[in-house]
Amino acid sequence: MAGNRYEQLDSLRGIASSQVFLMHLLSISSVFFAATYWGVPDAGTMYSTSKWAYILTYTPLAFFKAGNEAVVFFFILSGFVLSGTLFNRVNYLLFKQYLVKRFFRLWVPFIIVIVLSIILRKLFYTPGISSHPEISFWFKKMWEHPVSVINFIKFLFLQGGTHNVDTTLWSLIIEIKISILLPLFILLMDRLNNGYKNAVFLIVVILVSHFSFSLLSDNPKIIYDAKVLHYVSPFILGAYLNKYLTFWVNKINNYSNLSACVLFFIMVILYCIDGLKHFIEPVPALYYIVDSISYEVQMFASLAFIILSFHSLFQRRLLHSVWLRLGQISYSLYLIHPLLLLSVTYLLLQKWQLFEIWVLLIPLTLGLSYVFYRYVETPINDYGRELAKKLKGKKAEVDNKKKTEEQVKIKAI
Repeated sequence: MAGNRYEQLDSLRGIASSQVFLMHLLSISSVFFAATYWGVPDAGTMYSTSKWAYILTYTPLAFFKAGNEAVVFFFILSGFVLSGTLFNRVNYLLFKQYLVKRFFRLWVPFIIVIVLSIILRKLFYTPGISSHPEISFWFKKMWEHPVSVINFIKFLFLQGGTHNVDTTLWSLIIEIKISILLPLFILLMDRLNNGYKNAVFLIVVILVSHFSFSLLSDNPKIIYDAKVLHYVSPFILGAYLNKYLTFWVNKINNYSNLSACVLFFIMVILYCIDGLKHFIEPVPALYYIVDSISYEVQMFASLAFIILSFHSLFQRRLLHSVWLRLGQISYSLYLIHPLLLLSVTYLLLQKWQLFEIWVLLIPLTLGLSYVFYRYVETPINDYGRELAKKLKGKKAEVDNKKKTEEQVKIKAI
């Protein structure tokens, strides 16, 4: 731990970003994509073509490409980290500083990546790929249309679907919107100031998120707002963990190394429940129950991974420099990897095999993610933090001026 920063969580973030990257890398292939997502045009290849596609989808090895699950993990981690700066401190000045930092952390990179996508599409896009049998329906839908002025304006106001420009950006839209609301939730949790009451509040949020999404997600006009409601619960779950972290850390450190390992493997199975529930399809009633609660199961498995990272066995390993460096570039990796997948695949697909492109993309993406982190992400974040400090400085200046005026009035009396 450095100050109030738990460095092992950076490593977890890096691992989660890698899961998203690997899922998208493999999903370029129609075979792997069809194994991951059911009911798409490629779905006829689901079982027969690739043993590895089956193994990496319907066994615990799915953990390595659990990209959808990783997004839920990111939201829990965001709730955990952000709430740590807000509990018992929410006021008007802090809220302004918080919004400024969030703006530069999320919205500015969001727009930069969209502009990059527009430029790279002009450089590398060729329509011929749409008929390539190896390439998935999902991949072909990206860069399918140029970004119109109207669509770009919609993006500025966090509206519309983003798969056409960068398939990861939908989660940034959700995080920006929930980030604005999060201080209000934190204020409420502060007011409750009771473990039992906050637990009840958490359960209510999870139930409302679950049922509101079930009821509203079929309406295409409000699907994006329904998603925001759906993903509020991971943020609150992360905040709940932060508020009662000492309790859970003490609990997990009472576990022996063996017990912690057993718990970890159980959580891996629960985390990968979307693929593993395939085996209970012959029992429709059981399948329906598991399918209904799989999202919540994945949330609590993600929560368990964060708690386990405070166990000495896992903490030591997560503080290894390799994982810390991966965590350092995790946000940049998450943002730009779809653009690199698109650019390199369009550039080389007519000359190289898809597997050869995959091999090239792994080191290239990691390297360019570091460049983006070093020269784009870091300067933007630094500027946002400096701007937030200036707000605090102006407030102090105003307070000192008022104090001086009051002292002058007192002396005059």
